[in-house]
Amino acid sequence: MIATWTAEIVAEQARLKLMLEQLVPSGKLTRSDIASLLDQMGSFAQRLQRADPRDRADLYMQLGLRLRCDPSERLVKAVLDPDPCTYESVRGGT
Repeated sequence: MIATWTAEIVAEQARLKLMLEQLVPSGKLTRSDIASLLDQMGSFAQRLQRADPRDRADLYMQLGLRLRCDPSERLVKAVLDPDPCTYESVRGGT
């Protein structure tokens, strides 16, 4: 179940990345481009909300997402720190 769900999320990310690359050949986003992307992300967010909490936690960990709580301000900050040293190979570890 986790593997299937993760594969769906990865496929959705790839689809959105391709869509972004097609929308913005110059590297600059227009208001229309941003609106379109946000519309697409809405369905992604809804699927993510319905996912099993353990699956979401695993995905967040893989993405490098960390939640930091500041009780004095009654605030939770989301920080994304992807690991730049993560390498995968076709053959796996040797």
